[in-house]
Amino acid sequence: MKPRFFLSLSALFFSSVFAGGCLAQETSLVKLPGVAVAVNNTDMNDGIASASPNVVKVFDSYFKNASDLRWAKVDKNYFVSFRMNGQQNTALFKKNGYLINHVCYSNEQNLPADIRKMIKTHPDYLDYKITHVWNIKQDKRDVWAAYLESNNDFVLVSLESGMLEEVKRMNKQK
Repeated sequence: MKPRFFLSLSALFFSSVFAGGCLAQETSLVKLPGVAVAVNNTDMNDGIASASPNVVKVFDSYFKNASDLRWAKVDKNYFVSFRMNGQQNTALFKKNGYLINHVCYSNEQNLPADIRKMIKTHPDYLDYKITHVWNIKQDKRDVWAAYLESNNDFVLVSLESGMLEEVKRMNKQK
């Protein structure tokens, strides 16, 4: 389960880095364990009319200060993109209001100090800078992921329960 979770997430992370955010392109890819869903901007709705009342109620309880909401119905689920605390977020809900996952897209400044220290002091990543950060909450899991860059390569690492794991490494073209 864990490798499949991170394999799916790595595709999401790398695509979001190169796509420039979930609303910047015409089509966004939402990739979850075992599920890949394309959401077109034309399917996104600025209001909440497309979301069920259960979903709206649960959304409001989790994300009280959210703004710039964009909703889309994805199969039987509801996908929402929004801003909160100056950061881009996405969430996926079942029609009964169950929160499937929440992803917060951020940067190094918003990384918790202990997690930042774990990355910055790791012997394999001393010469790397942290360029993008994600916090993924799904199935009672709280996973941090960071996209690192050096002169030679890019690395995606994940941190869960105090454990740092390298998920993917890509060499830069010279």
